[in-house]
Amino acid sequence: MKHEVFTSEAVISFGKRHDLSFQEEVIEMIPENVIAIMERAFAIWKFLDKLYEAKKLFVVGIKNNMRTEVNHRRYRIVHFWNIESKREFQILTNPSGSHG
Repeated sequence: MKHEVFTSEAVISFGKRHDLSFQEEVIEMIPENVIAIMERAFAIWKFLDKLYEAKKLFVVGIKNNMRTEVNHRRYRIVHFWNIESKREFQILTNPSGSHG
């Protein structure tokens, strides 16, 4: 299986604007059949719905206080436990085999 890394585009803000102020640029940067891996600042339902509607594949870390009653046709939550740090982590992603 061949893996490619896409690094031709980036949005750099130096923290002067919230990550989601670049959401349209981010959505446009994600090529077809590529999984976008994003940090928790992007875990906002409005943005995730836009990704789904644009048929983008993604994995995003979930904030601890995020409402997690989700539409399971659109999203799935994966929980895992770090034994060493004794912390639970959650990620949100498209359902298996889903392309929006």
